[in-house]
Amino acid sequence: MSARQGWLFRNRAGGEPVGYGYAHPSGRVGPVATTEPGWLDAALAHLFGAVAPSDAWQLHVPGASPVLPALMRGGFRLDDAPILWCASSDGPAFDRYLLGSFAIL
Repeated sequence: MSARQGWLFRNRAGGEPVGYGYAHPSGRVGPVATTEPGWLDAALAHLFGAVAPSDAWQLHVPGASPVLPALMRGGFRLDDAPILWCASSDGPAFDRYLLGSFAIL
């Protein structure tokens, strides 16, 4: 199995970077980050189309992420026990960032 692949996403209009994302043939996706929340759906669509997973896609998606409902409508499901994260600050901008691992929080 080959190694994980990464992409830098650019705005077609001006060419400036708008995000990055990683996907692995094992099905692991992440981290994925975009400069604006509106780019996250497009970044995920690219990653899902660029790599064929050996089994199923695996993502760490916080419940606060606006892409969670779209993923659920698209056939993704919750697997394993959910992870609870409590903090005294807002933390990452989950509207434009998907974790590669919960270990970095």
